[in-house]
Amino acid sequence: MPRAEGTATREPAQSPMRLGPAVEYTLALVNRDRAAEGLLKLTYDPVAAKAAQRHVEDMVCHGFTAHIGSDGSVPEQRYTDAGGAHMVQENAACFFDEEKRTVDPDARFESERIARIQQAFLHELPPDDGHRRNILSARHTAVGIGLAKPAGVEALCVVQEFVDAYADYETIPRALRAGATLRVAGDMRPPAKFGGIGIARLPERGPSTASRLNATSSYRIPTPTQLYFASGFKTPVPVQVSGQRFEVDLPIGHEASGLHALSVWAQLPRENSLVMVGLRTFRVRGSENR
Repeated sequence: MPRAEGTATREPAQSPMRLGPAVEYTLALVNRDRAAEGLLKLTYDPVAAKAAQRHVEDMVCHGFTAHIGSDGSVPEQRYTDAGGAHMVQENAACFFDEEKRTVDPDARFESERIARIQQAFLHELPPDDGHRRNILSARHTAVGIGLAKPAGVEALCVVQEFVDAYADYETIPRALRAGATLRVAGDMRPPAKFGGIGIARLPERGPSTASRLNATSSYRIPTPTQLYFASGFKTPVPVQVSGQRFEVDLPIGHEASGLHALSVWAQLPRENSLVMVGLRTFRVRGSENR
């Protein structure tokens, strides 16, 4: 398992490497590139790594590169499924050939291939430089890394899940009935200050083909359709805020069945507007009384 922070940026002592050392080496490269820009090192997030490994193996098996999975899942869904609650943004690199393959369960990873993908991310040019901006975002606090290789093929696939951890959240149910209430509560971590809570309905995505997934160039973070603020602001339901603590019981309408994203927003230093720092998914099922 990787250490909390990547410190070494030199060539690994042994290459090819097993998964653990290869992930640690990837983390070191990310932190080397951030340090070159005067940015803080990222810690290793095992929950985000679980989501990253799920997605990278999915891409290997189906021959695609996208932020939507073959089962229709999106980054915040996979992170929520793994047990995450923070904001997560994803870098991904794999195949585009749509070939079915199996994941090598005993893969060895070459440092040169890892470094080559990291350099490809970092050398992107605007406006098509989303991977680079992800690596160099000052908001990120942690990262989870997934690496996989197909059996019998000398190639490497990578997923990096960047995490913005600025609060500690109470657990929310993964599913609830329409007409129920959703309790949202937690404690902001200084220097973050509570800003608001958002609810967005996500499109229902079923399983998809590699061809369709390869045609998706990006994934848009869901925009809330309803926002809730603290008392004193115009809001359908006021959020109770005391110091760093926030809590509210949100009504879930009878018409709200489907998949939803719950976002938490914060005020951060040197930011001119509220920033999304938490993003979890939950499902609303039809009311038994309707």
